[in-house]
Amino acid sequence: MTQLLKNILLVEDEALIALSEKIQLEHKGYRVFHVSSGERAVEFVQTRIEPIDIVLMDIDLGGGIDGTEAARQILKSNNLPVLFLSSHSETEIVEKTETITNYGYVVKNSSITVLDASIKMACKLFSALQSINDQRMEMEAAYEQMQVSNDDLTRTQQELMTHEKVLRDSEERYRLLFTEMLEGFALHEIICDAAGVPVDYRFLAMNPAFEKLTGLRTSEVIGKTLLEILPETESYWIESYGRVALTGESIRFENYSIEFDKTYQVAAFCPKKGQFAVLFSDVTERRAAEHALRKEHAVMDMIMETSPVGITTVDARGAITYANSTAEKILGLTKDDITSRDYNAPAWNSTGLDGKPFPDESQPFSIIKTTLKSAYDIKHAILWPDGRRVMLSVNASPLLDDSGAFLGMVATIDDITERQHAETRINKLLQEKDAILKEVHHRVKNNMSTMCSLLRLQADERVNEETRGILQDAIGRLDSMEVLYDKLYRSENANSMSIKEYFTALIEEIVGLFPRKAKISIETRFDDFMVDAKLLSSLGIVMNELITNSMKHAFIGRSEGVLSVSASRENNRAVIVFKDNGIGVPEAISFENSTGFGMQLMKILIEQIGGTIEAQRGEGTCFQIECGLGNEAPRSV
Repeated sequence: MTQLLKNILLVEDEALIALSEKIQLEHKGYRVFHVSSGERAVEFVQTRIEPIDIVLMDIDLGGGIDGTEAARQILKSNNLPVLFLSSHSETEIVEKTETITNYGYVVKNSSITVLDASIKMACKLFSALQSINDQRMEMEAAYEQMQVSNDDLTRTQQELMTHEKVLRDSEERYRLLFTEMLEGFALHEIICDAAGVPVDYRFLAMNPAFEKLTGLRTSEVIGKTLLEILPETESYWIESYGRVALTGESIRFENYSIEFDKTYQVAAFCPKKGQFAVLFSDVTERRAAEHALRKEHAVMDMIMETSPVGITTVDARGAITYANSTAEKILGLTKDDITSRDYNAPAWNSTGLDGKPFPDESQPFSIIKTTLKSAYDIKHAILWPDGRRVMLSVNASPLLDDSGAFLGMVATIDDITERQHAETRINKLLQEKDAILKEVHHRVKNNMSTMCSLLRLQADERVNEETRGILQDAIGRLDSMEVLYDKLYRSENANSMSIKEYFTALIEEIVGLFPRKAKISIETRFDDFMVDAKLLSSLGIVMNELITNSMKHAFIGRSEGVLSVSASRENNRAVIVFKDNGIGVPEAISFENSTGFGMQLMKILIEQIGGTIEAQRGEGTCFQIECGLGNEAPRSV
């Protein structure tokens, strides 16, 4: 369909309303010129370069002449269609426009569909009126000149028929608008009692959207009253619509309907005395979503305000836009003072924890803006207004829009001042402890070395072989304890250590006590697992006894021999096997009847740790020891 008009002069003093109407009309294909006062409207029409097809005139234009006076002055020298716009529908306001030639009155905030249709109808009516006036003038001229011909009459008749078709087309467009609009529409007549008080109303007409929004079928409603259809309807609706029908006053409101369990947004106006028409839409879901959003915001506000850490938000420029109550306490400022600063502002006097300058590029905001990734535990210090130095730990994450563009960041702030001071004190105490432990270790090791040296000196004296053997055994036992002590001291865990690490060093130390060590091969196979230190102490002494006995007695009369030691972990128990290929253990010797100190010592120590030791007779010597791992060492390494 060809566009009937191109240019609109919009006279509106409210800038936002004018902008909204201008944009909507331009979307409909019009060119819109806007002025904000009646005087400028008159001037624009008189001095215009572009022709104006219609004037949309607000009645109340603030200061200066109002819309009706501006229209009157424009129409003095211009023949243009004027369509009035107003948020008022009072009778006295409407009557002001009746003395001026105009083509309609549209209530503000009507949908763009209604406004567009009203503009088109006004222009069609104006065009039709112009045509009729032209025809009238032509007919008068022809009558005066008595030169009217049949051709002229036929042409006039055809033009009138054309105009009639235009009117029919316009009526069809309005009918389509009525049936296709999304808002529900209904026309009613009010019913009053003998005292003139509204008590009910009757349905006269409605559009298809009415059925969709209410569930009431037109065929079942037309001609019936509200209380016949919905007898439990609240009186509020009848009272509100009654005022519209009887006073002519238009109303807009939003209310919940019990019958339909929906919330409606309603605009009601009076097209005729005793009648009222309503335009309404279902806003139930929108209001429910708004309520849920408000509830969610309230919960989030409560969480933010009760959080034990400070929370701030920062916009894309670095300005702090929000701070919770904890942030006030941590930063030493009120929320207003905090949100008046940028995150990287010099007023914070930021430094590193060591007091050195803290550059902007190391600030959480700079890191987040550059990387667009979360950052954690960024530590720095600030100065309170009173000069107090506060140490902070900051976690931050970026805020991004759907396209990934940076909108700002949210940060949590923790006051770690006391923690840092405590860590400093702890580190100092640890250093002191390490110094003391080193000194104690040095003294204990020296004392053990001194005892071993004294025993060696005694063994080197001219004593009999039995005494020398006893002293050598004592030296071996002390060596096993010294090796364990030294390993535990150097270990991070003083409660347990690797059996592989301990036995490897211990065997080397014990074998080194004997001059024939070069002729004895040592074979070891150790799984690497942890054993409680107390158990290892006993196992070390037992291992010392076994190796010492073999080195002394197993290889008598032989030039070489083999010692084999293995340790494995089976079912959360340690299994230790000691073997040599020497002469073996005599049949008469056992743990039960032996009176030797070494055998008794091994039995006592193994029983003490809840283990077992068995001697397997055959070629060479074989002992198998089983015991637990202790409470502190249930894992492998």
